[in-house]
Amino acid sequence: MSAVPTRDSTLDAPERGPSGLLGVLGARGAARLVGLALAIICAVPLGIGAWLTPSPTGMGTHRAIGLPPCGFLLATGRPCMTCGMTTAVSLAAQGRLLESARVQPAGALVAVVLASGLIAGLHALATGITLRPLLDAVTNTRTLIAAGVILAGAWGYKVWMESLPPGAAATVGESDTAPKAE
Repeated sequence: MSAVPTRDSTLDAPERGPSGLLGVLGARGAARLVGLALAIICAVPLGIGAWLTPSPTGMGTHRAIGLPPCGFLLATGRPCMTCGMTTAVSLAAQGRLLESARVQPAGALVAVVLASGLIAGLHALATGITLRPLLDAVTNTRTLIAAGVILAGAWGYKVWMESLPPGAAATVGESDTAPKAE
């Protein structure tokens, strides 16, 4: 008995390019779309922050956009991990980065990350460069663990700052030898 060769039906199929969005836009077009999405996602909170008036207490700015008060703060009398974040982002978006870091260090870092994401997104939109390496770096396990440690440290700082007597927070970090304004 002789073996009859069979014809592979995939040989008859025409060559097809990528399907879906990548097929329509191409790799650069898809990269530009991702850049646009990232730029918008980062610009919105910065724009809202620039528009808001930061609370002088360092917390509660989010109430101006209709969000409820912090349940953790109401229940415990202590700030939660994210207390002061909106205020810090608002201060940073208004160019007051040091004041932002004093209010909530993690919130100041969030504002810097948002500004960096906005710049990276606009760059990808303009050039069509892929953001895959950046997105992979931001979402890897070490980065997420570092973010958790920073958030926990900033929470400890916020709780400590709130436990100081009124007016004492303004003098934290000032040197005893620094001349005082009279």
